[in-house]
Amino acid sequence: MGYTIALRKLKLHKGLRMPFFKYYRANLNFEKAIRYNEIYFSENKELNDPHDLKAFYYFEDDPQLWVDLLSIPPQYNTWSLESFLNCSDQSLVKALNNVFKGISFDSLEGSIFDEIEKIKEDLLNVFESHLKEQVDSPEGFEFYADYPPSQKAQLCLQFLSALLARAVNFSLYSVSFSDLALSPKMWAHYADGFKGCVVIYRSHNEEYIGLGSNILDRDLKVFKYSKVNYIDSDKMIPVLACAISGAQKVEQAFLQKNSFWDYESEYRLFSMTGSNATQHAMVKVPPKNPRVRILHHQTNDILGVIFGARCTNDLKERVAMTLMDNRRYCGSQPFYLFDTELTREGRVVISSGKIQHDPSIPDIQRASGGLQQLIDDERLKIVLAELKIQ
Repeated sequence: MGYTIALRKLKLHKGLRMPFFKYYRANLNFEKAIRYNEIYFSENKELNDPHDLKAFYYFEDDPQLWVDLLSIPPQYNTWSLESFLNCSDQSLVKALNNVFKGISFDSLEGSIFDEIEKIKEDLLNVFESHLKEQVDSPEGFEFYADYPPSQKAQLCLQFLSALLARAVNFSLYSVSFSDLALSPKMWAHYADGFKGCVVIYRSHNEEYIGLGSNILDRDLKVFKYSKVNYIDSDKMIPVLACAISGAQKVEQAFLQKNSFWDYESEYRLFSMTGSNATQHAMVKVPPKNPRVRILHHQTNDILGVIFGARCTNDLKERVAMTLMDNRRYCGSQPFYLFDTELTREGRVVISSGKIQHDPSIPDIQRASGGLQQLIDDERLKIVLAELKIQ
């Protein structure tokens, strides 16, 4: 009876989408993942592929995008280009388009501000030749009208830099998962030669997971599992479209990898830290925020663990105890533990499975190690199909 109840409690329920799998070496990162529900977001220099989370920004050849950009209200009314320019002037937007088109820069090693500096004189000439006869000064800044044309052009350059900074005023981090639990290459590479584990993560409506900045946080933000596309081409980010619409274009670029990596069948979560674009234009330093790099999910979002063929029994026992101890404070939901073996043909297969749970039975003291129930072969096939472990 207890066996049936445990299976029913753990059965994938309404609102749950496909699980995702993360390969771990049996190290401190894995310990924190199962003990503290930690998800760690990496930056470029921590990834295997040096081209990952790296792209090229480029300026589009489209005057209408300049019209759209210049029409964005400034963060501060004292930084308005409309004080000095008619921003819908076709001559102005075509001139800006001609100065910037064809410019590109590396997202990690380059800088939009360096590119602006290279064409500074051309931009100053554009602004000075398109100044309004009558300055529309914001309240308290009537002295703008007394500036010479060269100084007005300098302010226009500064104000434009703040608008363009909207395309780069953030840092992006990622964490990788897979929809494949039994990939021999990934077991060999990411799970330390079959000595590590795969953690099975729950996903919720439309493949989301809730994450918070603290292990006790219940005000969780929604993060979407996004599928990586394997394309052998440069990752390009349009500056103007990104400045106008936000970082979505950047995320799309960073969901592209070389086809060499397609065996990973990867999905990603992104975490981002942003800054005030106007301040960014002044200090010209990318924002940093360590809080967005370590986040925590709910305890029961771990559905179970798959052990590598070379895992030690000591590791298996510690993992089971850690997950069970955490669950005692979160409803004591059961979880799966699977063993694997590597066949002579080089395939990784599930050799056995069990359910670990900690039932509360009246008048009977809980066992310190909880209860483990083996899953018979017929039921194991059903469970693996539900978890999409193939």
